[in-house]
Amino acid sequence: MKLLVDWIVRLFGGCVTKKLIVIGTSWCSGCSALKTQLVAKSIEFEYIDADNEEGMEFCHKYGVKSLPTSFIIDMVEDEIVKVVLGNKVMEIMEGLK
Repeated sequence: MKLLVDWIVRLFGGCVTKKLIVIGTSWCSGCSALKTQLVAKSIEFEYIDADNEEGMEFCHKYGVKSLPTSFIIDMVEDEIVKVVLGNKVMEIMEGLK
């Protein structure tokens, strides 16, 4: 998990206690719908485009096989708290607010 945290800190330039990362593409309707829902609920997230080089590297490294895929990261404990497929992350994030 240390590699994932290092990658996120490098990519986003900082560290927070919990971070939601959504992996998707512009052509994925489920990805667009999830982004819209997260914005509408004012849930902060980082978006990784699986179509660009960094996104492809991330997907390969962490076994992302379907979109959207979301990672909830605990940056203090240096671990992935949960990996969620599809829009089920909405229920989880609303519970963490």
